[in-house]
Amino acid sequence: MKSLWLKRTGLDKVLAVYQGWSRSASDLAGFALPPDGDAVVFFDYAQLPDGVPEELSCYRQITVLAWSLGVWAAAHTLAACRTKIAAALAVNGTLEPMSKEYGIAPEIFLGTAANWLVPAVRRKFEFRMNLPADCGTERTAEDQQRELSALADAIRKFPAPENIFTRAAVGARDRIFPAAAQLAAWRKVGVEPEVKTELGHWIWRERWNL
Repeated sequence: MKSLWLKRTGLDKVLAVYQGWSRSASDLAGFALPPDGDAVVFFDYAQLPDGVPEELSCYRQITVLAWSLGVWAAAHTLAACRTKIAAALAVNGTLEPMSKEYGIAPEIFLGTAANWLVPAVRRKFEFRMNLPADCGTERTAEDQQRELSALADAIRKFPAPENIFTRAAVGARDRIFPAAAQLAAWRKVGVEPEVKTELGHWIWRERWNL
């Protein structure tokens, strides 16, 4: 798992942003940073840490914003420091991301990984993600495929993580994580999600109150 500091002042509060699969920190170029704490973004989950990310170990208070497959990655890596989490918002993702009922149907998830090097598959995914035309990525298709395959293996290997999220937001127009599956997933763990009627899968043009 890679990280990039967006703000580092030495305060004892931190915002941990967990990016979605295939993306990088550059998507957050215009993101509003917290005025009273540090901020770090995590991405590329091809190699997950054994426990809490080292970047967060010295903080007294953690706020979490996680998107897409970053929702699973955040819950998987932060379970051991739940008492430090002041607030955590999951957007367009679930704790069971490879599931027909609670995430993405396994055949679609695995098929995307297997065929990611086909340009038409990538174009279709980016269209369904509602990716803005000006949001490219410096990551290669091979790198993205390696990450998604590693995530599939990890999701199958580990049980669904315990819920660390205090809030969840669901894009009604999400064409990657079906909204109905997201609603079922959060209600299963006792979180009543906020439905964003105009939101597709992409979230980095929105303002999020944490």
